[in-house]
Amino acid sequence: MLKGLHHIAILASGRAQTLAFYEALGFTVTETHVRPERSDEIIFMEQAGVVLEIFISAGNPPRVSYPEAYGLRHVAFRVEDVAAAREDLIRKGYAPQE
Repeated sequence: MLKGLHHIAILASGRAQTLAFYEALGFTVTETHVRPERSDEIIFMEQAGVVLEIFISAGNPPRVSYPEAYGLRHVAFRVEDVAAAREDLIRKGYAPQE
């Protein structure tokens, strides 16, 4: 029987940009695994009980937006104040969608 969410897996290409974004949301790196045989790195990050498993690699196809592709559409995080969280991301250089 399902007991809860274990982690969310995300594919990314830019290590520095990806870490900076999730660190801006308050996530911290808890574990890393470089896999030379697969030319990638797996980075686990955690914040408020949410675990992200981020695969950093090159060569994956870009995300198709229009029409949207099947698969994960988005990940939503619960925050105390949406407007304040949005402004904080903007101050840190990110442009959230409205």
